[in-house]
Amino acid sequence: MVSNTLKALGAVALLSVMPAVALAAQPTGNWRGLIMQANTDVAAEVTFIPQGASMHFAEPFACDVPAKLLKEDGGTVYYRFGVSRNGGRFCDSLMGRDLKTTMAANGRMQITLASPKATWRGDFQRMGTP
Repeated sequence: MVSNTLKALGAVALLSVMPAVALAAQPTGNWRGLIMQANTDVAAEVTFIPQGASMHFAEPFACDVPAKLLKEDGGTVYYRFGVSRNGGRFCDSLMGRDLKTTMAANGRMQITLASPKATWRGDFQRMGTP
């Protein structure tokens, strides 16, 4: 009787972990939003591909940076920025830094990235959704 109870509790515990594991999947598709720090907001878009992403920053940065998948940790996926495709001080400064993505319960994505001078945070929505 005790053995069956322990097995049942173990199964319940395993099932409660399963949704968190499912959230760790790499994002897909195109997302749009604002990244913000202090009093600065910049429109940005990120496109996710298998094992990577490409992030475009609007004016005043006006640049693109690819990123490779680094790791998945719980509900958060980390990418490491590579060399900017079209230069620019801001995008060049991201090389070797991490892009962190976390899916929110409302279907939006929270993005965090650290530039040499500040940590930027953003709220992104899948393109094509209202």
